[in-house]
Order: sequence, then C-alpha cells, then structure tokens
Amino acid sequence: EEVAEEPAPSETPAAPAQEEPQTETPDEPQAETSLNTEVMTLNGGANGVTVTVTAEPGTFPEGTDVDVRKIRGEDASGAVNEALGEAPAKFRAVEITFEDAEGNDVDPQKTLTVSLASAALSSDADLKVVDVENAEEVTDATKADDGTVTINADGATTLALTEPAIKAAGDGAKGTNIITVTFDPTTDPNEPQAPETINVTSGQAIGSQLPNVPEVPGYITKWVVKGSDPEVEVTSDTVVTEPLEVVVAQKKIEYTVTFVQEDGTEETRTASIDNGFAINDLPAVTPKENKIGKWVYPGTANEFTVGTVVNADLTVEAYYTQNIFTVNFMVDGALHDTKTTATGANIVLPTEPTKAGATFIGWFTEPGGEGTQYTAESKVNQDLTLYAYFEGQVTVKFLVKDD
Repeated sequence: EEVAEEPAPSETPAAPAQEEPQTETPDEPQAETSLNTEVMTLNGGANGVTVTVTAEPGTFPEGTDVDVRKIRGEDASGAVNEALGEAPAKFRAVEITFEDAEGNDVDPQKTLTVSLASAALSSDADLKVVDVENAEEVTDATKADDGTVTINADGATTLALTEPAIKAAGDGAKGTNIITVTFDPTTDPNEPQAPETINVTSGQAIGSQLPNVPEVPGYITKWVVKGSDPEVEVTSDTVVTEPLEVVVAQKKIEYTVTFVQEDGTEETRTASIDNGFAINDLPAVTPKENKIGKWVYPGTANEFTVGTVVNADLTVEAYYTQNIFTVNFMVDGALHDTKTTATGANIVLPTEPTKAGATFIGWFTEPGGEGTQYTAESKVNQDLTLYAYFEGQVTVKFLVKDD
C-alpha cells in the first residue's frame, strides 16, 4: 500500500517542474549501455596464485580489469588459522580488486565467479579458500581435478588458497601438527652450550621465536640446518614442515689488501682475527733511482704503513717522492753556503771561496783537506758538511818567552 501511494505526488501541479532535472540526467540508461554486453573474463595473478574472474553481461563497465596483489603470509595467517581451526601446511593469499578504464575502483553489478589456482600447492590436496577479511572459510568452493578452486564473490575481496597440514599420528580432525626445532648455540666444541627448543605449527614460519645467533669475534655467524651441504640457513622466514636440528655456522672474516706497483703488478696480503686485522708484512715498493717509494691510499699521499688495521678489502698504490739531501759548505769555521741535491745526483757546488795569498783546492769531508774530496762529478746520498781547503796559506805561530 505504501508503494501504491507514491505516484500521488507526481500528479500534483509541481510535477512538471520535477521532470526537467530528470531529462538533464540520462545517466542511468547510459550507464546500463556502457556495461559489458558479453561474458567478460578477467585474468590476473600474484604471490604464485593465478586468478580468473568471470563476469556475466551487465556486470562491469567495458574496459574493466582485475588487479591482484600479494598478501604476506604473516598478515593473513591469523585469519586463515581461525577460519580453518588449524594451521594449514601452506597457503597463498591475494587481494582482488577491480578498476575501470580510467583506473577508478569499480564494484560489480552482479555476482562474480572467481577461480584460484597455484602451482605452489598440491592439486591432489583438499584445497580450501578462506575469506581473509572475515576470517571465514568459503563453503561454496568447488575444486576441479587440476587443483583449480572456484567460488562466488560479490565484489573486491581478499582470499587465501590453502593446503591442509598432514596430521601427526593420533591427531583428530581438527588437530594441529606441532613441530619441534632445536637450536644448539655451541660455538666452541670445548665449551658446549645447552640447546634451546621452540615449537612451530607445521607449515608456519619460525618468526619471532628465532633465537639470537651467538656472536664470535672475527667471524660471521648464522643458524644452519645441522649436516646440510650446501648449508641451509635458518631465519625467521623459514617455514617448518619437519623437525629440525639447527647449529651455528661460522665463517672467518678476512679482508684482502692489494698492493699495486707502478707497472701494474700486484701482490696481496690478508688481514683477519689471527693478526688483529693488521697488515704486518708489507711487500717492498719497486726501487726507482733518486726516488723514495712508499704505499699510499689511492688518489692520496697518505701512507699505508706496517701495522695498519683494516676493516674492509682495500687497494693501495706505490707512490714515489724525490729524495733530497742538504750539503753545508764551511770556510774557516763559518758557513759559506748551503745547497740541496737529489739522491744519487751530482753535487751542486757553490761559488768558490777566495782568500788573499792562497789558492782554493776544493771541498773535503774534514777540515784541513782531510777526508774525501767532493767535486762537481761526485754523487750525494746523504746530508753532508764539506770544508774548504786552500794551499799557499802561511801560518805564523808566535812563541812568547820570559827572559
């Protein structure tokens, strides 16, 4: 009766005024004609799950596409466990949404058929679908022989495709397979440590239960499955499906220092905890005439010396500087001049000194013309003091006697 009364207001004199806005908004007929006129199949996938959505005519605007995104296991595991009453052996969760041709979110006008398949799950298992947002099992799911599971959905949804856990002997229909993982923190066989155990639901990751791996100075340490070859590392992301014994693997930290000569030849030295991460045995820098060689950090003149402690792989280079010596020239006990000369180079001589009544003979390593004489052809390999020697000098000595 209430519905029958509604036409009455449309017969009032105000009715024509209300019809004008209706003629200005032909959106509803246009929206209907823009919906798909044939069955629409949308394909997507993420997180190892292939998603196929089938939409009947009149469900979506033409050009609509499906967007499938991965949901992390840790974000969905609580809802999955609650919905199934137990932890599955494994599952894959995805979020399914729909966008029109302009990228806007769009809701279907009719119920959708959604098919899920994953090569990560056994097609022979009793696969189930969980509505993650509501933590409920989707009870109308049907499974094909190839492992594809199909459900009905009214719109965007977050789903988990699950594979049940293999029950341990004696478990009931809703039992949960709890697996023990044992961690042995021993790092020195001479000092065994008490093991630590944790319980993990089969098919679940260890997560925050993972014990801290012991630290050993000078070594990188990690948890690995005992006896695994190659080593299988155990982390918080490790999914447990069987009992595990876990031990500490140790790898010595070693840094390599590469010494590069000027001609490009290389030698290496290794630093580790054994030598305090110091390089105590440096190779010799290739000798060069009139040069002093040393090892430096690339692009600098900063010297890398014996005993340098390193904390990373490193390359150092040969570097040379001119070796300069100083020569002081003395005349009668006074400094006449100072010259500098490169190692192995000919000496640089000053202007010859003069003295009345005497002839300059040369420069000697000792006063009075003693020692080694240095000429313009003499080489310098050290700091020197040289003394001028003259000939023709007369030395007069006065002797005073008392009468």
